Amino acid sequence: MATVTVGTCVALQVVMGIPPWGTILLYTMVAAVYTSIGGIKAVIWTDVFQLIIMLAGMIAVLVKSTIDTGGSESVMKYAKERFDATAFRFDPTIRYQFWNVSVGTIPAMQRVYCVSSAKQASLLYFVATPFFILLTLIAVFERPVLFGYFSGKGCDVLEAGIINNMNAIVPFAVLDLFRNQPGLAGLFTASLSSAAFSTLSSCLSSLSAVT
Repeated sequence: MATVTVGTCVALQVVMGIPPWGTILLYTMVAAVYTSIGGIKAVIWTDVFQLIIMLAGMIAVLVKSTIDTGGSESVMKYAKERFDATAFRFDPTIRYQFWNVSVGTIPAMQRVYCVSSAKQASLLYFVATPFFILLTLIAVFERPVLFGYFSGKGCDVLEAGIINNMNAIVPFAVLDLFRNQPGLAGLFTASLSSAAFSTLSSCLSSLSAVT
């Protein structure tokens, strides 16, 4: 929960200029209030809405960065070595590989135990799995696409000192990508917020249930 919240709040500092401690405090308080009042039902319904916002924001970034790089061929030209689909090593220091992206991100079981029958549980997985796979693939592909975007510009924003935190690369790219499209940077901010709230509320609900 801490990792997701801090990562999100560092990104929001770039987009909105709000110090991380302020958004950390705000997000944890809001998530705690609506989770404690609404319980698992509030968590599930807000997660559905948050999923839609997250997908919209991530797809917007992926599509716009691919177009601005010059299309998928240009992305592959600049970032071909970053599309490593053969990383099957059992090395916990590798951030993205087959194991921690697929097996390591199993959905929370609490939602499954909330349904009344095994048939409904199967239906839950049948409906949720395609969205989960889509969300994971978009998140994985954003990395090489944004690498290609900045490579095409001939700029390493981290090395150049334009940003001083690796977690700020994506929000900085969003500000650059959507500087002429009002509202789309806000969509990305909403997408980040949805990711933070979704994780916080789910984990808080699960922890309280276990306790």
